[in-house]
Amino acid sequence: MVRTKVGVGLVGWFALSAAACGESASQPPPDGDAGSEQGGTSAAAGSGGAGASTQGGSTSVGGNAGTEQGGSGGAEQGGSAGTEQGGSAGAEQGGSAGTEQGGNSGSAGTEQGGKSGSAGTEQGGSGGQGGAIVVDTTPPSALTLRADGAFNIANAFSCVDVTGIEPGASAYYELKTDGTAPATPSATSSKLGANAQLCGINQNGPTKVRIVQYDAAGNRGPVTLHQYTLDTIAPKICGASTSPDSVAFVDMPLHLRLAAEASGTATVEIQSVGTATLKDDGTGGDATAGDGIYELDYTIPAGADVPSATLTGRFVDAAGNAATPYVLGKKLFVDRSATKQSGAIVGNTVWTAAAGPYVVTADTAVAGDLTIEPGVTVIFKGGSLLVVLGKLTALGTASKPIVMHDAWLSLDGEKDVITFDEVSGAYVAGSRLDYVQMTDGELALENTNSAAVGAYITRSHIGTLTGGAPFRFTFGVYVSTSRIGTIADNTTLLASRIVNSHLGDVWVNPGWLAMELRYNRIATLEVRGWSNAAVIEHCDVELLRASPGTPVMAFHNNNLGAAGVPQSFVVLSGKASDPPVDATGNYWGSAATAQMNQLGTAANIGVIKDFFDDIKLPRVDYSGFLSAPAVAGPDWAVAETPAEPDLACESGGTGGTGGTGGTGGTGGTAGTGGAAGTGGAAGTGGTGGSGSSQPLGACNNAAAKYCNEYSGSSAQQAALQTECAQSSLTWQASCADASLLGTCTYVHGSAQLGITGAVHYYQGGQATVAQLKSSCESGLAGTWVTK
Repeated sequence: MVRTKVGVGLVGWFALSAAACGESASQPPPDGDAGSEQGGTSAAAGSGGAGASTQGGSTSVGGNAGTEQGGSGGAEQGGSAGTEQGGSAGAEQGGSAGTEQGGNSGSAGTEQGGKSGSAGTEQGGSGGQGGAIVVDTTPPSALTLRADGAFNIANAFSCVDVTGIEPGASAYYELKTDGTAPATPSATSSKLGANAQLCGINQNGPTKVRIVQYDAAGNRGPVTLHQYTLDTIAPKICGASTSPDSVAFVDMPLHLRLAAEASGTATVEIQSVGTATLKDDGTGGDATAGDGIYELDYTIPAGADVPSATLTGRFVDAAGNAATPYVLGKKLFVDRSATKQSGAIVGNTVWTAAAGPYVVTADTAVAGDLTIEPGVTVIFKGGSLLVVLGKLTALGTASKPIVMHDAWLSLDGEKDVITFDEVSGAYVAGSRLDYVQMTDGELALENTNSAAVGAYITRSHIGTLTGGAPFRFTFGVYVSTSRIGTIADNTTLLASRIVNSHLGDVWVNPGWLAMELRYNRIATLEVRGWSNAAVIEHCDVELLRASPGTPVMAFHNNNLGAAGVPQSFVVLSGKASDPPVDATGNYWGSAATAQMNQLGTAANIGVIKDFFDDIKLPRVDYSGFLSAPAVAGPDWAVAETPAEPDLACESGGTGGTGGTGGTGGTGGTAGTGGAAGTGGAAGTGGTGGSGSSQPLGACNNAAAKYCNEYSGSSAQQAALQTECAQSSLTWQASCADASLLGTCTYVHGSAQLGITGAVHYYQGGQATVAQLKSSCESGLAGTWVTK
C-alpha cells in the first residue's frame, strides 16, 4: 500500500500561529521556576505550570529548561512539556496520548495544565509529532480463471474457479453465452458469490466472460476476457479423396485430401501400409492454409504391396470430438514392384501393363521403336528425359489410358513424315498417341538439319507441345479431340493440322508450309508471321496477337473475344505503310459489332489494337464482319469436374450414394439415390446415378449440316448446353434424321474429355460418304453406319 503523510491541518496552523505571537496564560504557574512562554531557560523548572494557555497545557511549559525548539522543557514544537503539538503537559491534542502529529510529549498534563501526571488530554495519545493518515491508491491484481479453450463432452463444465481475490475485495463479471463479447463489468454487474466460482458456462458453443475485482478502497483491477467453448457435437467429414484414385506407387507421391471443419486433426489410414497425418497449413501439398481441406503428398513406404487397400479417413476436432470414420469408396492398389529405366536401350521395346509402372529414374534413350500398352503408368523422376529415336506407339483406351506423370518425352525418330491423310485426317504413319494423359508433362518434337518430327495425337491431354530446340519447328503434327495446355513459344507447325480441340496458350510460326487450325477453342493465340498457306478458321479465340507479313494468310469465320477480355486482336509489329491485316469475315462480339455498324469499316475499334492506337502499326481490315457468331469451336465440352473433387462442407450433409443407374444402351432408368446426409441440407449424392449412355440432348449445327447427340452423366448436361449456346448452335432433345448420310458413334470415356458417348449425325455437307466414314473411324475412333 502507498502511505502519504498529511501536513498540519487548518486548526493546527492557527494554534501554531498563536503560540508564535506570545500569548501568555491567564494565570501564572503555581510552583516551580516556570519556563518562559517560548520554552524557558531555568534549569529547575517545576513539573508543570498551573496556569494554562487558552490552547491547554502549560504555556510556560516548565520542565528542565526547555528552549523554544525543544529541550527537556517543551517548546512550541515539543519537548517534555507539550503545546498543541505536544509536551509533558498535554495540550488540547496532547496528553499521554499523542497529538495528531505524534511526538515524544510528556506523560502528564490536563487541558488546563496542572501537575504532571498521567491524566490524559482530551484526545489522548503520546503527544509529540503523532502518526500519518494512510491513503490506498494501488489497484488489485487481475483475477485468475481456468485457461481458455475448447472442451468436449468428456470434460465439459458449468463453473470455473476464480482465484486471486484480495481480502475485502469484490469480484464482478459480465457473461454472454451466445459467443458475443460482454460489456466491461461495473459495480452494478453480477457479483461473484462467496464460493468464488463463476457459473453459467453450460451450453454447447462459445461462452465469453469479462471479470474484474474492486478492493476495499474502491480501486479497480485489470479487466480480463475469457472464452470457453463447450463443443459436445461430433464433427463431420464432408469427403475424402486420393490422387490417383486407383493405384499408388512408391515412386510417386499419393495426394490425400479430407474435408472437415477448419480446426482439428485429420488422418487417412491406408490398410496394411500406414497412417498419414494431413495438413491444413499450406505445406506438404496443402493448397490453402486454414480452409478446412486437409491435404498431404504422401510417399508410400518401401516394401508396401497391397492389391486392394481400404482407405479410411478420420478427424478429431479441436475439442477432442471424433467424427464417424469415412471409408473411401475405391480401394487402392499399392504397388512397389516398379520397372526402373535409365540409360541406353537398344532395339524395339514394349512396355507392358504387367511390368508397370515404369519409372524413368535418369535420362533414357530408346534406340528403336517404343510401344506402350494400354493402362501403363510411366513416372518420370527428378526431371529425367525419355528420348525415342524410332517410332512411339502409345495407344491407350477409354478405360485404360496411358498415364505419364511429370513427363519429359522427346520424339526424335524419322523426320519429315506426313502423319495424316490430308482429306480425311486418318492416320498414315509416324508416332501415334491415343488416350494418353500427360497433363503436367512436355512432348517435344525434335528437328535436325532442317528436318523435323511430327506425331498423330488423338483423345489425349498434354501439358506442353513444342518443337525441339534450337529452331522449334515440327513437321506433320496432327491433333484432334484433345487438350493441349500450351504450344510453346514460336513453335513452327509445318504441314500440320489441329482440329476439334481445346487449346490454352498457343504461340506458333506458320512458316512456309501449310498450318491449319480449325474448330478449336483457344485461350490466347499468338501468330509470328502470316503465310498464305496457313489457315485459321472456325475457331473460338479469346485473344489473338499477331505479327503480320505478306502474303496474307486466311483468317476468317472465327469468333474473337470473350467476357473480361478488353482487346481481342492485337497487332504486334509492322509499319503503317504495310497492307492492312486481313481479318475480314469474323465475329467480334455484340459490343464491337455495334461499334463497327456505327463507325464503318475504317475506324478505331475498341477491341482492336492497330494503327489507330499506335501509328507505327498497320491497320486491321475487319470489313465483312459477321453480325452473329460463326460456326466454330470443338463439338465436345471439357468436363467441369475438377481433377480434385470439391470436398467443401458448406452445403451440409454429403447426401446419399446415389443409385447405380442404367446399364448402357439407351440409358436405363436413373437410380433413386441414397437419402440426404444428416449434416445439413441434402448433399450432392442423393439424386441417384445415371446410365452410362443416358441421353442428355443434342447440339445442332444447321449451317454445317451436322448434329451431335450426347450421352453421359446428367451432371454434364448443363455444361454441354452452355457450350452449344456459346457456339450459337441449337440445343434440342435429339437430332433429326432428314437428309441423313450416316452416323458416327464414338465414346470418350474420360473425365477430362467430358462425356461418355456421342453420336454424330452427318446431313449432307461438302464431304463424301467415304470421307466421312474415314474421318469417323480414324479421327474419332468411332463406328460409322451409312444410312
